[in-house]
Amino acid sequence: MQSPMTTPPLTAADAPTPPPAVAKILVVDDEPAIVDAVTYNLRLQGFTTLVAGDADAALRLFREKQPDLAKTAEVVKEQLAAVGVQTNLNEMEWGAYLKATDNREVDFFHMRWAADYIDPQNFLSLLLHSEAPENRTAYSNPQYDRLCEQADAETDPAKRMALYNQAEKIVVDDAPWVPIYFQRDLELIKPYVTGIRDGLMGHLPHITTQTG
Repeated sequence: MQSPMTTPPLTAADAPTPPPAVAKILVVDDEPAIVDAVTYNLRLQGFTTLVAGDADAALRLFREKQPDLAKTAEVVKEQLAAVGVQTNLNEMEWGAYLKATDNREVDFFHMRWAADYIDPQNFLSLLLHSEAPENRTAYSNPQYDRLCEQADAETDPAKRMALYNQAEKIVVDDAPWVPIYFQRDLELIKPYVTGIRDGLMGHLPHITTQTG
């Protein structure tokens, strides 16, 4: 789980205007700062009746049809209820789920992502640039786009990272997503398997592995 974010006092005028039908991933943690941030973002997006606890209006939380995500969805529902937001849970087959999120047909959803390569571009530009195919939330911020484009084209490593850092600060403040956990996998290794040396991408692929 990421460390709780802090949100300074803001007004609606401080926030960028979201595009129509924007789908926000908003998740609450137990920390008051997170609860306040979610309530604030919901109000900015026009969910005033939901924040007020209108039982006839509810967010629909979509997730892929996987048993390991059931608990996550239930926790999100409970935590949103704590700030007066009613949530209905909807599970979908993976292919239909991808199609619906590709077409931006769902208003609130859970999604996971693992880096394909070790570089900020694989998250910032690939997932959140306004024209990126993987931008399933319809997030759009021209300043953010420009910084990502400059960073993508920059050949100086230090300048490149500085540009990505600026872009990251913008998107954290805008909060089109709220990360809720970092997944960890458990593996069973036979006693005769030794000398495993991991690569920078993690346990797989191995740099070296010995048996015997």
